[in-house]
Amino acid sequence: MKKKIENIEILIEREELFNEMVSNGTLNLEDPRRKNGGNIRYLIEEILLVWLCGLICELYTYTDIEWNAALKISFFRRFYPYKYGAPSRCTIARLIAILDPKVLDSLLKETIQNLPKVPSGDELETIAIDGKTNRGTQKTDELQAALHVVSAFDTNRGITLAQEIVPAKRNEIIAIKTILPRLDLKNKTITIDAMGTQRDIAQMIRDLKANYILAVKENQKTLFLAIEMFFNKKENQEKFITFQEINSGHGRSEIRTCHAVGNVMDELPWLIHEGWADFQTIIKVTNKCTKKGITTLATRYFMTNLIPDAEKLAQAIRSHWGIESMHWTIDVSFGEDDRIVWNRNLAQNESTARRIILNMLKGLRESFKKPNSKSLPTFNLLRKILFQDQDMLESLLRSTFK
Repeated sequence: MKKKIENIEILIEREELFNEMVSNGTLNLEDPRRKNGGNIRYLIEEILLVWLCGLICELYTYTDIEWNAALKISFFRRFYPYKYGAPSRCTIARLIAILDPKVLDSLLKETIQNLPKVPSGDELETIAIDGKTNRGTQKTDELQAALHVVSAFDTNRGITLAQEIVPAKRNEIIAIKTILPRLDLKNKTITIDAMGTQRDIAQMIRDLKANYILAVKENQKTLFLAIEMFFNKKENQEKFITFQEINSGHGRSEIRTCHAVGNVMDELPWLIHEGWADFQTIIKVTNKCTKKGITTLATRYFMTNLIPDAEKLAQAIRSHWGIESMHWTIDVSFGEDDRIVWNRNLAQNESTARRIILNMLKGLRESFKKPNSKSLPTFNLLRKILFQDQDMLESLLRSTFK
């Protein structure tokens, strides 16, 4: 991806200095900065507030964040004393580079706790788990590959519940196993792409009293071919439970069809001995899309422990797009892939901050919802409003971090 030079923040401190500070310092939840000698002028909360507010208001460089704090110091003094005025860009960057990521993880949890729950109705309460590579992270002695962020996303509320950062996409399975026990999953349905279609992950989900819908692709070749062959046999079609949706608009028509078949152990008896916990239903989803006279057909397969309710399964599978939409927003609205970062800790903290802010904006946007209307302000518009309206920004902060 082409990098825009104006979006690249060159920090005064070199990367070697950041790494030295991390290796020689003690990371502490209260304050990671030096305890003996020197002069610590700012509370850790003062620096974090300036930084988060800058990111909320679409300021991407530490220089801009510093100027924003200096020009709006009276606003920030509504929260903390800022005895020495606004912190410099070096001070902000230095703290974020050595800050224990657990601090921001705790803030992410606060954004979840203070958001209203959305009744699920007849739909399955779905949590989507998927990964996104942070392409802005640069290869160094510390970072041998771009960081890969695996997130758990509540599709009903549209918020990030947790995330785990690993050195590369190949470590996604490890991240999934780390995230799952941190969540309250009872009676929830977990959707995961093919990378997470593993026997031990299915077992872990069931042990946590949750259900799973796992994508089946050719990384599980034997399983994939068996399910594909089953659905392609004409004599099996009478066993299909089918749900179909048809949508059209903006010159595009789409037909989505979900076939579900339960109790398939007679047809695939070997599966019961393969360690797939409580497996009972296979699913085929086809998407036929016609646009400008060109028709495309996509077919996907899934496995689940749930009963073959084709409508509910189709809705749960389709809801997985919510996490992909979140990843798109992180890139488009927050410019994550254009953000050049050399320090692992800095990259991880910035990544978590983006998801904190997106959760906050999601809650704010819901407050603008009008009866009988689906129209809502965009996240970019909300950020512009918050940059200008200090009272609204204060209200958002106080309602989120109580």
